[in-house]
Amino acid sequence: MKRFISSHGLAGILIWAGTICSAISLCAQDWQYSTLHSFGNPIGSANRPSSGLILGSDERLYGTANLGGAHNAGAVFRCNRNGSGFQFLYDFDPGEDGSGAHGPLAGVLEASDGKLYGTTVVGGTNNGGTIYSLNRDGSAFQVLHVFDRLPESEPPAPYGELIEGADGMLYGTTRAGGSFDQGTVFRIAKDGSGFQLLHEFEFNSAEGWSPDAPLLLGSDGMLYGATRDYDIDAEDQQATGKIFKMNPDGSGYAVIHDFGANTNDGYYPEFGLTEGHDGVIYGTTLSGGTRHGGVAFKLLKNGSGYSVLFNFDRLGLGPAVPFGPLREHSGFLYGITEYGSQRDHGAIFRIDERAGVVHVLETFGDRSHDVEQPVGALAQDAQGNLYGSSMIGGLGGGGTIFQCSLNGSHKILHSFNAVGGDGGTPDSPLSLGRNGVLYGTTHAGGWFGTGTIYQVNPDGTGYTILQNLMESPVGLIADATNNDLYLTTTGTLSRPKGNLYRLTEKGKLKMLHSFRGVDHFTALPNIPLEASDGMLYGLVTGADKEHNGFLYRIQKNGKGFRVLYAFTNQSGNFPPLIEGSDGMLYGMKPNYSLPTPGSAFKIAKDGTGFTVLHTFVVKANPDWYLQPTGPLVEGGDGFIYGVGADSSSPYVFRMDKSGGNFQQTESFSWEISGLTRGNDGSIYGTSSLGPLFKVTAVSDGLEITSFSTPALVNPVSGLVALPSGEFCGANPQGGDMNVGSVFKLTPPQAAQ
Repeated sequence: MKRFISSHGLAGILIWAGTICSAISLCAQDWQYSTLHSFGNPIGSANRPSSGLILGSDERLYGTANLGGAHNAGAVFRCNRNGSGFQFLYDFDPGEDGSGAHGPLAGVLEASDGKLYGTTVVGGTNNGGTIYSLNRDGSAFQVLHVFDRLPESEPPAPYGELIEGADGMLYGTTRAGGSFDQGTVFRIAKDGSGFQLLHEFEFNSAEGWSPDAPLLLGSDGMLYGATRDYDIDAEDQQATGKIFKMNPDGSGYAVIHDFGANTNDGYYPEFGLTEGHDGVIYGTTLSGGTRHGGVAFKLLKNGSGYSVLFNFDRLGLGPAVPFGPLREHSGFLYGITEYGSQRDHGAIFRIDERAGVVHVLETFGDRSHDVEQPVGALAQDAQGNLYGSSMIGGLGGGGTIFQCSLNGSHKILHSFNAVGGDGGTPDSPLSLGRNGVLYGTTHAGGWFGTGTIYQVNPDGTGYTILQNLMESPVGLIADATNNDLYLTTTGTLSRPKGNLYRLTEKGKLKMLHSFRGVDHFTALPNIPLEASDGMLYGLVTGADKEHNGFLYRIQKNGKGFRVLYAFTNQSGNFPPLIEGSDGMLYGMKPNYSLPTPGSAFKIAKDGTGFTVLHTFVVKANPDWYLQPTGPLVEGGDGFIYGVGADSSSPYVFRMDKSGGNFQQTESFSWEISGLTRGNDGSIYGTSSLGPLFKVTAVSDGLEITSFSTPALVNPVSGLVALPSGEFCGANPQGGDMNVGSVFKLTPPQAAQ
């Protein structure tokens, strides 16, 4: 608890409970915090599948997602080839100390015993990564091995997929770790016993270091792999790389190709090697080549016969940056690239090695919510259909599972969603409907990744997504006479203009007005106000060539749009309007272009009588400024309260409706989220650090009382008052999945 008193000419007094209580005693009890809804659906949450897929012996697709799951630490999943039956097999759990397996970057291997085996890059002792196994139905998850690391060294980080050797052992690589902390080749039995480092890489050695790529078991029984290294003499220290081979017992290590030996060669073979039916090794590099987009290459197992099959084109619009290993089918080689379309969302290509021809089967990104950044190995069924995953794209923006036929047509089988179909990041104010229901918006989540409209009862029941939005919302208000909602949005990247919508209680979303800016800038509407005359009023930023804004009026059916007042010398987004008890509209005009300051104003609902109530005068220091930063609110005393900023430090002020009797606190040490009038007529607010505070006018200024509310996590949208005297609000972070929550604050008397 703290007390802060200030007025014109009066220094601020800051008093902490337990230190100077004898001087001014202000003993307030803490408010009770309760969560009404925690955003995110752990059961359906996953995003960023950062590796490819495998087709299991049961004809199902298996893979991993780096994020998502119940603990947002990644998951193993499976689904049918048509996308149905999507299921999380295991949600990784880092545990409180981070030692649990989590963060899978590699896909899974189905071994000869029918189990799935994989690695995580973090977790385990010293957070060095793990090797795990589980059954295909998700049961019997087991950590087989945890990677240790030396103090202050890089975690070993097993990046590539595991392979199974002819001896039934599992083989893999780490990009760091080992005696020289530059990576290793290892093997381990499927029961977790017999872990052995077969080879330890050393920095700046002739054999390369940091093997990211998975190993290949050749038909000759040898292990083949790839490392990165650097051309030490090059000015840009270009990552090049080498291809090596070794015996399964670690002996006979030899480099069979050095990518740095030829300036037109590819660089950085990250995604592993493939052996063709002809016994030749094929692979790709991420960069290099004559067109700087990477290459596809081949070489014999003894290192001879190396040649570049294709130079990917990063200089034009062709496929570029191969982002997975090659797969052979019927004499052709198939692969994916990160880039390769008008939108640069990636492509699937086919190489006819005999004819020296590369054919682009499909490019992604030509339709809305398409595949973006496909990555990892392609799986292939008996009919030749290719299956892959992408790190982003899809309806939820969290990645996809897709199918591509050999004739080049593709379809999305599953869209990953970081919040499992729920909304996320609720950063706009709640609105209390006449039916007693709370309504709000999320800035992220939903099935389009751009937010939702939701409702929840003040007791936490009845949470429902009313609308999955295709445009990012600014916020909404509930109709005072029915259960309709009025929503403003920022538009889309392809259509940069803000919009005003009505969502009827029957669930129909209707556009009422579209605010079009100039010079391709968005005209951004703030949350509208429903005034006592039943009309909607609002402020719009960025409407003319100088990007000034205006104040408008519109009927609730979208008719009768009229600009009431056009602003000049304005920059920054307007806070929402309020209607005073005198029927006038009150607002604040920001301007962050010095030396012109911002101001508070009032105006009649017909657009007349515009009056500047207070100008936030720039201080003598030209680098400092006073600016209005939040919406106004009328207190029970009839005064207008608001939030401003002194340079970057906020303060609370009040004034009468004529602009007189202006008073302000000294600057706060934390950002103020907004002010709300409570049922007792007092003004309450929240801050970026969480505490609830109360503003009371006293004879010599404004008194601030702070309450301990540790569960608040930067409630940037402020509070809404309930008839019960409680407050509700939204945290854009925190909650079970750290994507936000709706909360309630109950005063001490009611909580007892």
